[in-house]
Amino acid sequence: MKMLNSALLMLSASIILSVLTVGSFHTAFADFQLSKPYVLDGGGFVIDDKTIENSFIEMSFLPAEQVGSKIKMKINDGTIIFEGKDFLFLQFDADILREGRFLRLIGFAEDNQGEQISLRFFGKLLGKSTDEFVYELRGKLERDGKEFDLYYVTKSGLKVAPQLIESKATGPPQIQPIVEEKSETKIELDVGYYERVYARSVFNFNVKVNEISSEENILINNLPGVNITAEIYDSLDNKMQEYKGITEELGFSGQFNVDYTFPYGTYKLKVSAEYNGAVAEKEIEFFVVRRPN
Repeated sequence: MKMLNSALLMLSASIILSVLTVGSFHTAFADFQLSKPYVLDGGGFVIDDKTIENSFIEMSFLPAEQVGSKIKMKINDGTIIFEGKDFLFLQFDADILREGRFLRLIGFAEDNQGEQISLRFFGKLLGKSTDEFVYELRGKLERDGKEFDLYYVTKSGLKVAPQLIESKATGPPQIQPIVEEKSETKIELDVGYYERVYARSVFNFNVKVNEISSEENILINNLPGVNITAEIYDSLDNKMQEYKGITEELGFSGQFNVDYTFPYGTYKLKVSAEYNGAVAEKEIEFFVVRRPN
């Protein structure tokens, strides 16, 4: 066990150092090439309220279809070590978000005895060299209703994927076709605001988007890269201001300057979001009141 601990610590350090020594360190975005095989591997921990266990993750994938700043990932194969056992990836829905700034992975894995675990990861780009990227992965592992926290530091780069095989009949390497499971994306809006605002002041609001499952369980909090539209209407139902933007790490924020000439009463903030074909809308009320003397 001591040897395993030391090995994992050395692995995490070598992942970061190897990327740093290749070239200059950037955090802008990761340049993934479509339809090229990549691998991602690294060490980390599985954590519950009683123990912290060493773990390891490895997977190969193809950046497939790109829509805007999002790239769909096709997971060829993957392994995660949990409680000393290898769990092989079975079915995963995965995306590269915001030009490689973030990763999102949701799916299941199974060991050789048929035991299954569910996995949810959200990755953040820590840095890059010329052709390799370092990601911090955080997430959840669930088994039989019990949840564990996951934390990994990983390195990703172009390599020969396991699916590249040379056929004696055809000669050149072939990429094995992958059947992609379709999953329905559902989102919900979380709007933060103050209910009362004085004239001659500022109304501030913040919008966060959560991805949810069909059972209404939150899968990813504060999803980045979501298109947001917000509109403010006064007490006479006149549109006062419109906002358009994209959620960042802290969501999407807006400000509305309440002039002293504006009417008092009930105002409305209408927010809509669109992500991966899913749409969510929310309407909240706030009150513009006279400033006390």
